[in-house]
Amino acid sequence: MKIRILNWLLIVDIYTILLVLGIQQIPSTIIRFILGIPLLLLFPGYSLLKALFAGQSEMGSIEKIAISSIMSVAIVALIGLALNNTIWGISLEPALYIIAAFTIMASIIALIRQALSSGGIEWLVEFDVRWSAIFVMLAVVLAIIALGYAATKFRPGEAFAEFYVLGPAGKAQGYPSEFFMEDGQIVRILYSDGRETASQWGEVILGIVNHGQTTPYSIKVVIDGEQVGIMYEDTLMNQLSNIELLPNDKWEGEIGFTPGHIGDNQKVDLLLIKDDGTTEGSLSLWVDVKDSETGAP
Repeated sequence: MKIRILNWLLIVDIYTILLVLGIQQIPSTIIRFILGIPLLLLFPGYSLLKALFAGQSEMGSIEKIAISSIMSVAIVALIGLALNNTIWGISLEPALYIIAAFTIMASIIALIRQALSSGGIEWLVEFDVRWSAIFVMLAVVLAIIALGYAATKFRPGEAFAEFYVLGPAGKAQGYPSEFFMEDGQIVRILYSDGRETASQWGEVILGIVNHGQTTPYSIKVVIDGEQVGIMYEDTLMNQLSNIELLPNDKWEGEIGFTPGHIGDNQKVDLLLIKDDGTTEGSLSLWVDVKDSETGAP
């Protein structure tokens, strides 16, 4: 049995645009998840498939769904990898906008190629209703329902906090590596990326992501077993305190530290402390401190 429906590419575009416009108005994470599944697992691959093979012989419904799903997973993974290396990171809005933009751009290209090959855009297309296609679509719907049910029943594990350190440029490199001391005071610092500064304070960026309830955190710096001061926003303090984060909230801040004596392979411990005094996370760097005149440890 054949029926006439709106061009599938137009359906994809309309759904994608409505999802982008309405996702922030949906309070439930579960509903967002269910509504977003087609955009993650079907639409990008389908649009790209039609753009690549517009005007060529049609595949069967099952083949198109299978290939579109495989391509969508690959496309979304590549977009996620690219986003992870940007200042936005992998979060809802950037991921949603970029995947939606990719899907719509691919569908526009597919529609243009379709119009060039057939002399115009097919606003309505014939859809051959076959039992095999119905079973596949039913399986997809049931899978979405099952994922939604599993998500509603999911109980998160133990709350935790991500704690990370970056170099002053905001990358996982370029950390302070060599300090040069003169008359008991640091006067010059060499970083692992070759940068050199005439400063007393070795600079790093610390980040916290709270995956639990609202929690106040503190940060301590210990070098060779001895707690040292922290320079933060031009203020020297014993420890950086009162960093209160809401659930899923993120904090980043640049701090400075300075060793107190000459010696190689000094261990710099960066400690994340919860309000009850327990250590939630720790990071370590190793630095050399040399005499500024002789360059010897």
